[in-house]
Amino acid sequence: MEPLPQRRQRKPCIYEGNQAGDCDNDCDAQKQRMLRLAGGLAGVLLIGAQVFPVAGQRPERPALSITGYVIDAELEPATHHLSAKAVVSFTAPENLELVSFGFHPALKVTKISDESGKVLTGERSADGTIRVSPAAPITKGQVLHWTFVYEGTITGNEDGPVEGLKLAAIQEPITYLLYPARWFPMTGYLTDRFTAEMHIRVPQGCGSLPAAARELQSR
Repeated sequence: MEPLPQRRQRKPCIYEGNQAGDCDNDCDAQKQRMLRLAGGLAGVLLIGAQVFPVAGQRPERPALSITGYVIDAELEPATHHLSAKAVVSFTAPENLELVSFGFHPALKVTKISDESGKVLTGERSADGTIRVSPAAPITKGQVLHWTFVYEGTITGNEDGPVEGLKLAAIQEPITYLLYPARWFPMTGYLTDRFTAEMHIRVPQGCGSLPAAARELQSR
């Protein structure tokens, strides 16, 4: 029996940058095809990047920033009732048509006015968010001071801003109004840094400062 012919062994092809090892003709041809393919793909990607810019490269419009609160509130634990007036100091993007604030859905806003006393109009969504139209165009860097008058009943059983969490309750013997409950108009949860001056009235014998005020005093 005649011995079988030995199969030709190809030398390994090593390609790093512009340096190549000992390649046979087949390997050289394969390398050239790969280089042409890579060049073509690079051209497609470059064209695609020019036609479809990355969305994250767009400059984002600056957000509303609250800088301070002065809040006068009265609590009636026997009836689960809260009535309050909050003066909110903030800056907003230039020419913003609607200014949005997060708010507890159980609280009803009865009046909103600007620093000149002009009554402002707005709209309310199901989650409690309130969108207010400024009386005049907002200028760059302008600090606004709006006054919100509101009231409502919070027993702790209502749907709050965070589903499944009871963040506020006005009741006997314990009343708590936590910051995330949005019991005052707010925005930028855990991102805004602000000052807060609070005057909270409770019936005689109801105890010390509510949890909400103690929490904000520590910020």
